[in-house]
Amino acid sequence: MPATIEVASDLNIPVTTINTINAGVFVAQALSGLIWLPVSTIIGRKSAYLAANAVLCVCAIGCATVPNLPGFAALWILGGNTGPFFLVAGQTILADIFDPTSRGTAVGFFLGSCVSFNSIAPLLGSIIATFTSWRVIYGVEAGMCLFGLILSLLFIPKASEVENPKLAETTRPRTAKEILRTFNPMHVFCQFKYPKVILANIACGLLGFNQYGLLSSIRRVINPRFNLTSPLASGLFYLAPGAGFLIGSTVGGKISDVVVKRYMRKHNGQRIPEDRLNSSLVSVLIILPLGTLLYGWSVYHRLGGMALPIVSAFIQGFGLMASFSGLNTYAAEVRPAHRTAVITGKYVIQYSFGAMSVGGVVPMIDGIGVGWAFTVIRKMYYASQHLLLLTTFFSFTLAQSGADPYAPVYTTCPSSLKVRKASDGLSDEESSWREQRAKRIIPNLEDYLKLANITGFNVSNYIDKLKSDDVPIVGLSVSGGGTQSGLGGLGVWQAFDARSDAARAARTGGLTQLLSYITGLSGGGAVTVSLLAANNFTTTDGVKKASNFSLDYSSGPDGNQTEFFTTIFENMGAKDESGFPVSVADTFGQFWGTWLPEDKVYSNYSDIASKNTAFTLGDAPMPIVCFAEVIPGKSPEIGKLMYPGFNKSERFNFTAYEVTPFEFGSWVGGRVQAFIQTKFLGTSMSAGKPQNKSECVEGFDKLTLMQGTTANAFTAWFIDSFYGIPVFAKRWLEKRQKVNPDINDIPIPEDQYDNPLVQLANMTAEYFDLTFNETLWATYPNPFEDYNEDMKGVSELLLVDGSLTLESNPLRPLIIPDRKLDLIIVYEASSDAPNSWVNGTNLINTALTASQGNIPFPKIPDVNTIVAQNLSFQPTFFGCNASSSTPLLLWLPNAPWTGYTNYSYTQTQFTSNQVDIALENAFQVATYGNGSVDENWPACLACAAIKGSLRRLDIEMPKQCEECFERHCWNGTTSDRKATEGDFNLTPRLDPELSFAKWNESDWEKEESSRSGSGTDDSAGVKVGNNLVGLVLSLVAMAYLL
Repeated sequence: MPATIEVASDLNIPVTTINTINAGVFVAQALSGLIWLPVSTIIGRKSAYLAANAVLCVCAIGCATVPNLPGFAALWILGGNTGPFFLVAGQTILADIFDPTSRGTAVGFFLGSCVSFNSIAPLLGSIIATFTSWRVIYGVEAGMCLFGLILSLLFIPKASEVENPKLAETTRPRTAKEILRTFNPMHVFCQFKYPKVILANIACGLLGFNQYGLLSSIRRVINPRFNLTSPLASGLFYLAPGAGFLIGSTVGGKISDVVVKRYMRKHNGQRIPEDRLNSSLVSVLIILPLGTLLYGWSVYHRLGGMALPIVSAFIQGFGLMASFSGLNTYAAEVRPAHRTAVITGKYVIQYSFGAMSVGGVVPMIDGIGVGWAFTVIRKMYYASQHLLLLTTFFSFTLAQSGADPYAPVYTTCPSSLKVRKASDGLSDEESSWREQRAKRIIPNLEDYLKLANITGFNVSNYIDKLKSDDVPIVGLSVSGGGTQSGLGGLGVWQAFDARSDAARAARTGGLTQLLSYITGLSGGGAVTVSLLAANNFTTTDGVKKASNFSLDYSSGPDGNQTEFFTTIFENMGAKDESGFPVSVADTFGQFWGTWLPEDKVYSNYSDIASKNTAFTLGDAPMPIVCFAEVIPGKSPEIGKLMYPGFNKSERFNFTAYEVTPFEFGSWVGGRVQAFIQTKFLGTSMSAGKPQNKSECVEGFDKLTLMQGTTANAFTAWFIDSFYGIPVFAKRWLEKRQKVNPDINDIPIPEDQYDNPLVQLANMTAEYFDLTFNETLWATYPNPFEDYNEDMKGVSELLLVDGSLTLESNPLRPLIIPDRKLDLIIVYEASSDAPNSWVNGTNLINTALTASQGNIPFPKIPDVNTIVAQNLSFQPTFFGCNASSSTPLLLWLPNAPWTGYTNYSYTQTQFTSNQVDIALENAFQVATYGNGSVDENWPACLACAAIKGSLRRLDIEMPKQCEECFERHCWNGTTSDRKATEGDFNLTPRLDPELSFAKWNESDWEKEESSRSGSGTDDSAGVKVGNNLVGLVLSLVAMAYLL
C-alpha cells in the first residue's frame, strides 16, 4: 500500500489499476479457505500449512522478478489466496489446544500479532521503497516466508497431537469423486443459514471494511494533508493504527476471557458462547466510532496538527481489534462441531468487504472528501453495531430458551450431596417411594386376583390382612438382544397390562400394575424401559403411537440423515465445549432418541422422578437401566479394544452399575459399592464429596445418554467383525476362541473402513479429537473418585453394554436382598443359541455370579438340560422350593409361538407388521399361548405373584397354586444329551406346520417404511425454522446496507 505509486510508475500503469489489483487480492483472500481447507483435508493440515507457505514464498519471488503487469497481478493474487488459510488453520489449532476460559487470550494474541504486522509491513515497505526498488519488498517477503516455513515445520502440531491419529489415514478422500466432493463449498455456505452465524459474520465484514478503509487510504490522505512526499514519511504513520491493533487485540482477548468467566459465575457455571460478545460492546459502541470520526474530520478540517490524526488512528485501531477479539473467538465457539467451516465463512465475508473497501474508499475520498468518506464508513459501522447487538440478543434468547439442550449445566451443590454407601440399604427416596407404590398396588392387586380367579382362594380375606410390608414385590427384567428384545419387552408389558383388552380377556391383565421394578439393558433398556418411562408408563399401544418404529433410528425423526448428524454433533459439541467428555454413546444414544416423544429428546433420566409423573405418584414401577465397565490396564483387550472379560471364576468382580431416577451406582461386587444422586451425575467428586460446592452438574444424565450407554456394544461388534472372536453370549461357549496376545496391536482392518459402525466411531473421533478407541466407551466423570482404594485417582468411568459381561439379563438390581423381591419375571431375547434363539447361557452366568457373591438365587440347570427339557421354548419357573430369601423366577425366553421373532439385533427400523409380530409373539409367550396350552396359566401367574406375600402372612398356598408349580417349575432333574444346532430349527408353537421359508415368503417385511416424521431440530440453538430465519435476516441485513 505505501509503494503503490512506485509500483504503478515502474509498470507504467495508473494508480487505480494497482488499487483494483489490490482489491482482487482481497477477493482471492476471501476464497482462500474454499481452496486450502479442502487441500488440508486431502493431504493433512500440517502438510497443507507447509504447502501454502511454500506457494506464498514462490509467488513473492515471482513478484520480485516478473517484468510485466499480467504476471505481477497473477502472482500477487495467487499468493494472496494463501493468506487467510494461515488464520483459519491457526485459529482452529488454537481452539483445539486452549480451553474456553483462556482461548480468547490466545486467539487475541495470535490475531493481534498478525494484524499489527499489517501496519508494520507498510512501514518496512516504505523504508524499502524510499531507499531502493519496490521489488525488494517481495524479496524480503520471500525470505520471511522461508523463515516461517522452517518454523512451521518445527512447531505446527502434527495431526496425532491435536487430532485423532487414526483418522490421519482412514478419513482422507481416496477416490476422485471423494476428492471433488471435498471441494464443494456448500459445507461453508450452509453455515450462513444459522442467524447467529450470518449476523456475526456480517458484523466482522463491516469491521473489515473499516480496517482496510483506514489502511488503504493513509498515503492518499496523510501526504496531501501534511505535505509529505516520500513513502517513508507516510509509512511512519502506519505505526499508530498498528500499535492500536496489537494492544487492542491483546487487551480485547483478555477482556473476553474475563467476561466469559464472570458470566459463568452468573450462570452457575454454565458457559454460553454468546456471553463473549458482551466484551465487544464497549469497543463497538464507543471506542471505534470515536476513533473513526476523529480521524476523518481531524484530517478534513486540519485540526490538532499531526498529533490528533495519530491518536485517533491509534484509537480506531484499538477499537477495531478489541471488537474483533470477541467476535473472532465467538466464531470458533458458536458451532463447535463445524468451527472450521464457520471461521472460513467469516473470512469469506470479511475479505469480501475488505475488497470493496480497498477498491472503493480512495475513490470515495476523492469524490466527497475524507471527512464525509469516514462518516460513511462510520454509518456502515453503525450497521455492524446493530448486527452485534442483534446477534447478542438473538443468540442469548436462544441460549436462555434451551439453545444447547444437550449440554449439562453447573449449579450450586445441595449441602446434603455426598456418595452413599450401598451397605446402608435402600436410599431414603426409594424407601419412601416404595411405601407410596405399595398403597397403589393393593387395590390393583385385588382387581387382578379377582380376574385371575385362583380356585378356592378368598381374595377379600387376603386383601383385608394385607399391609404395606406384605404387598408382593414383583420385578420385570428385559434382556439385551437389540431392538427386537425391546419390542418383545413391550409385548410382555402389554400381556400383563390391565388397560389392555386382550390382556384382560386372557385373564393376565393386572400383573403390570403390580410391578415395583422394571430393569433393562441394551435393547431392553434403550427400548422397553426408556420408551415406557419417556411416555409416562402408558400402554404399549400408546408407545407405538408415540414411537414411529418404521423410521430408521440412524436417520432421525425426519429421515434426513445429513441434518440429523449435524444436530447430533452440534449437541455433542455444546457438551464438549462445556467441558464434559463425549463418546460414541452420545452419538448412538441420540439415534435411539428418534423414537422418543419430541418433548423428551433432551430430558434427563432424573426427570422421571419429577412432580406428578406416574412413577413419582406410585402408579408405575421404578425403571432401572444397567451398564458394565471396562478398566484400562485391567480389562482384557484385543487390538486395544477392551471388554469386561470371560473369566468365570471372577464374575462377581465385574462392577454392575445401575441408574434409577434417584441414584447411580453399584450394590455389590466390583470395585465400588456406593451411589450418587442421578440428578448430579457428572459432578466432580472426591472422597465422596463435591470438589467444588458451587459447581455441581445437572443435565449430564440425559435419557438418550443412558440409552446409548446401555446399548454401547461397539467393542463387541468390532472384536467380532475385526477378529472373528465373539464377545457376546451369542454363540456356543464351546466355540469361543482364546485371545491371541499377538494380535493386540493390530489396527483396524482395511476392509472395515466402510463398516457403518466404524465410520460412526471415526466421525465421533474426528469431531472431538479422540482416538478411535477412546470413542468406544461411554465416558462419565467418576463420582466415586478417591472413594476407596480401587478408585484412587480414577477420574472417569468407562461404561459399556452390560451384555458384554455375558449376562444379558439385567438381574443384579432385582436379586439384591435389600429390595426383597418375591417374583422376578425375566423376558430374554439374547440370541445366544443358533438361529438367534435362546439357550439359557445368560441365566446360567447370572446364577454363577450370584453364587460367588453369596446372593440368593434359584438354581439353574446347564444348557443341555434346558434345551433337552424344552425349557428355553416356553415359560418356566425356577426356585419354587427355594428358601424364603430366594426370589421366585419366571423365565420367558423368546421362542416362535405365532411368528419368527429372531430378528437381527442390528436391525434399525421395523415395519408395522414386524412390530405387531414381535408384540404378538411376546404376548403369546407371556400368556402361554393365550391360555390355549394351559387354561390354568392365568391362575398360575397370580399364584407366583402372591407366593411370597402368602408366606409372610402365614396363609396356606391354594391347591391350584401347588398344582401350577408342580407343572411349570423346573423339577430339578438334568439331562446328559448334548444340545445340537438342530434343536433350534424351531417352528411356531401355535402353528407347527408353518416353516420359516414359507413364513418368510409372506409380505410381513415388504411394507414400505416411512421416511418422514414430525421431529424438530432443537440442536444447540438451531430450530428447524432457523433456515428461513437465517435467510430472511441475511436479506434484511443486505437491504439495510444498500
